[in-house]
Amino acid sequence: MAERLDHLESGIKSTKYTRVQKDKSTRLNMTINFDWCKGCGICIEFCPKDCFDISSINQPVMSRLEDCTKCMQCVYRCPDYCITIDEVDPDDDSREVA
Repeated sequence: MAERLDHLESGIKSTKYTRVQKDKSTRLNMTINFDWCKGCGICIEFCPKDCFDISSINQPVMSRLEDCTKCMQCVYRCPDYCITIDEVDPDDDSREVA
């Protein structure tokens, strides 16, 4: 966990988290753009599965992606459009989320 928080403080601009569904039918990509994030915590508060932790600089860290149900509350409620979620074929590496 500490490694995830440390990389946020070292100037990383965005982080992509990836999970392949258990049935291997889709891959979930979540990207958080830290340049746009002001650390309001709305994404953390509205996540029904408590998938996020908060870094020491008040930005979200996806720490439990395996619990994410793709409800999109973090995406829809983020006032700065920092979070994107995309589902892709797990074998298709050509489509990346920016």
